[in-house]
Amino acid sequence: SDGDDFVFTDEDGSKLHHEIEYYDNVVGHLVAWVNVTSLSDIKDTEIYLYYGNESCDSQEDVAGVWDDDYVGVWHKQDNTSVSVRDSTIHHNDGTKKAVGEPVEGVGQVGLAQVYDDDHVSLGQDQIGPLLDGSTAVTLSAWINGSDLSGWNTIFYEVVHGDYVCLMFRVQDGRVRIEARSQNGDVIQSLDSASTLDDDTWYFVVAVVDYADGNLSLFVDGVLDNDTGASWGSSTYVHGTPTFESWMGDHPTAGRDFSGVIDEVRVSGVARSAGW
Repeated sequence: SDGDDFVFTDEDGSKLHHEIEYYDNVVGHLVAWVNVTSLSDIKDTEIYLYYGNESCDSQEDVAGVWDDDYVGVWHKQDNTSVSVRDSTIHHNDGTKKAVGEPVEGVGQVGLAQVYDDDHVSLGQDQIGPLLDGSTAVTLSAWINGSDLSGWNTIFYEVVHGDYVCLMFRVQDGRVRIEARSQNGDVIQSLDSASTLDDDTWYFVVAVVDYADGNLSLFVDGVLDNDTGASWGSSTYVHGTPTFESWMGDHPTAGRDFSGVIDEVRVSGVARSAGW
């Protein structure tokens, strides 16, 4: 009745790692993340769910779901009234601006956070040290903006004093990634070719490849735009942040995200298009 007995397997009976994001045993509503080790592109991939042993210990293995290159995975449901839990082994839980700021709401997958001039903070010593020196970073989120005109921050991080290190946002309806390397003051930026509509769910991904000097943007799983090699140096790496990272807002007024953000993930590698 508590979900401890849930077991996921592949078609050969091999047990798969899983994380339960949400379970309501009254109505039978389950949201779970399962690490499916192989997906076929020519046939359906079958997985199986077993349950019914109420006396067993928990079969959940959260650490086995997310690989070591993830530095943060936030499903965005409330952990407490003032915090959002990170599912990775790093436990980079986020802290809300205040109780109910942002407020929990319905997401694309399970629950999420509804932003309105508020934010979730990640301390300077949380994400930064894990990314410091990385040759690539991947940022992703499900977003549903109520007003995507102007500046809508998804994820924000600074380095070199007040200079941006990573800025993932929607600017006047277009997804934008901005990045600065540890080795120079040049900011590279890229806007999506497509324009996002208000009140619509989108899966947006930004890949910053410092080694290749390339920025890429994906919208709903499709490559939307990329810069090609632009820094012209293979020595660039992610810098050391000098301020806490924020989700959903920027310290400058008027740059907050208006709407719902769900499933924010940060990786210290360049995830492939197939990921």
